[in-house]
Amino acid sequence: MIISDGHIDLAFAFMMRGLSPLDNLARIRQEDALASVALPSMRKGGVKLFFGTLYISPDEDDGEKVYYKDVEDASKKGMMQVEFYEALSLRAKKEEHGFTVSIITDKEGLTESLKDPDDIGIVMLMEGAEPVESPDKLDIWKEKGVRIIGPAWRDTRYSAGAFNRTEGLTDMGRDLLKAMEEQSMILDISHMSQKAVDEALTTFGGKVIATHANARAVCDSPRNLTDEVIKEIARRKGIVGIVFYDGFIKKPLTGRVHISDLMKHIEHMTKVLGGTEHIAIGSDMDGGFGKNRLPFEIESHMDFFKLEKAILEAGLTEADSTGIMGGNWIRFLEGAL
Repeated sequence: MIISDGHIDLAFAFMMRGLSPLDNLARIRQEDALASVALPSMRKGGVKLFFGTLYISPDEDDGEKVYYKDVEDASKKGMMQVEFYEALSLRAKKEEHGFTVSIITDKEGLTESLKDPDDIGIVMLMEGAEPVESPDKLDIWKEKGVRIIGPAWRDTRYSAGAFNRTEGLTDMGRDLLKAMEEQSMILDISHMSQKAVDEALTTFGGKVIATHANARAVCDSPRNLTDEVIKEIARRKGIVGIVFYDGFIKKPLTGRVHISDLMKHIEHMTKVLGGTEHIAIGSDMDGGFGKNRLPFEIESHMDFFKLEKAILEAGLTEADSTGIMGGNWIRFLEGAL
């Protein structure tokens, strides 16, 4: 089975740690006991494709390599993360590591990566658009290989973040969405405020996804999606990636969450949509939290087979499982890149 993960903060996590994702997970956990991601474990778990984020932090405590203090610094640090993925694609060698890495920017590259059983494909996703100095400079990032942009993380110059209940897109944000549509870039609404999401779904004519979000009807967090938004994403042939962070899986938290709690989101979306073709995975593993905030049964991508088993035990079909675990993201990219 091919596994696709729609959200991994690989550059952020490893630049912050000063470690290499080419190391095995046991070695990485000697430095960070709660780490959940490494390329060798992703490979062993069956990951063939993932969205690698460009995420830079407004929190100084995250460290100089990933923290930005102003717009110029945000652009510089964002480009450093592009260079991180570029270097990774050159350093990963089949002879040494057992796999190669490709940065995917178009349908042809996606096809070639999928044909190669030893290649892991990365689609670059900008999480929070602060590295884009202005909408008229979006082409710089498109040329560097970025294909997906989420305008917000917290509040940015472009959009209010999900926990902002009163504000939406800014004027710069509206200009950014126009530029994204003109350049056929994909919009990720995951971190946008409800007001910003509502406006974007009305005015943006391009491809729309939520790389890492769950169902608000199951877990009432503003970071999760209403049924109406889930249905609109599906109507536009987009995808919702189920996120593994416990705070977006269950409320109130009374201990560790389990795969059974995560399945409630998949089952709810399946019922709302009448099928599974617009549901996928966007784990957000290593996204600023440790494996102790993941479902209890999952510590790395090597445990994803347990989710596959749960999907089948819930009465869904092999085709449903194949789509959720990886095929739905691939189908979407074939039509969007």
